[in-house]
Amino acid sequence: MPRTHLVVVNDGHNLHSALDYTCETFPDDTIVGLYVDTADDGPRSIRWDDSATPATDWIDGHREEARRHFDDAQAVADKYGVTLETVAAFGKLTDVIRQYCTQHSITTVIVGTADRDAFSSYVVADDVTRIANTAPVPVVVV
Repeated sequence: MPRTHLVVVNDGHNLHSALDYTCETFPDDTIVGLYVDTADDGPRSIRWDDSATPATDWIDGHREEARRHFDDAQAVADKYGVTLETVAAFGKLTDVIRQYCTQHSITTVIVGTADRDAFSSYVVADDVTRIANTAPVPVVVV
């Protein structure tokens, strides 16, 4: 049965440690790099009816940010000779991951974690903890 592993490629999730681990451990499985754009630019009003408005700039900026993450992820995959599928999504990180796993038969989610002592990890409910607690599939934290 083919396995598919979802790797979060957002900067804050130590892309390289998670993707290195995934490429080394599962080189023959399907690996999907997921970039979740939370569109957290703060509140703003965007006019959609005129291409000369900031809407185009906003979309282009977010597209470029996703491309930067995918280029970085592809460089890691290329180092291992692994094929990487890439997906961009908008929304709350944990919600997007949960939904993507459910809709695409993901086997595991693999995320990197920032170096944090046990007390800080206990006090601060970071994204990695929320992912591990809400994903519908096993989560590997690297």
